[in-house]
Order: sequence, then structure tokens, then C-alpha cells
Amino acid sequence: MLSDEGYEVIVVEGLEDAAADAGPDLVITDLAGLHGYNRRLALALIGRIQQRFPVTPIIVCTAHEQAMEEIDRLGADAVLHKPFPIEDLIDTVARLLAR
Repeated sequence: MLSDEGYEVIVVEGLEDAAADAGPDLVITDLAGLHGYNRRLALALIGRIQQRFPVTPIIVCTAHEQAMEEIDRLGADAVLHKPFPIEDLIDTVARLLAR
């Protein structure tokens, strides 16, 4: 959907799979790989992204209710609760890239 909106999209399985010279304008990640919400692991994931791409906005997509309860503490620029309308993702991407 983001490609249809004119964005260049690069998909990687994990942060370590991103090209060494990658310089994304935005990172979208999911917490699904945590297999149950774990605040420490969620913070570590977001911290690794911030360390690799320090000025890059981060969108977290999650169905974990616990993550939604502590949105302000996760460190992401936006959190979308799954399932969400695709328009919410497109609007959030546009808002973060317009900064």
C-alpha cells in the first residue's frame, strides 16, 4: 500500500538484515516476533533501531494490549494498534515524514 502511495519501501526480516549503508527516512516495525509482550525486549528492539538510525522516526505496529498501555514509554514516534485501517498507516507515515 505504501508503494502505491509513492513511497519507496524496503522490507527486511530484521534490523541485522538492513544494508550497512541503509539510511531510511522511516522505520516501521512489529512486535509480533516477541511471542507475547515483553516490555524489556520491546524497549531493546526500539533502542537498537534508534541506535542504528538515531534521527529516523519509528512506527510500531502491535496487537499487544500491554504495549498500547505504555505507548509513551516505548520510545517510538507512533504506535498503531492492530488491526488498523490502512489509511491510519498512510496518514501516520505522511505526518512523520513531513516533520
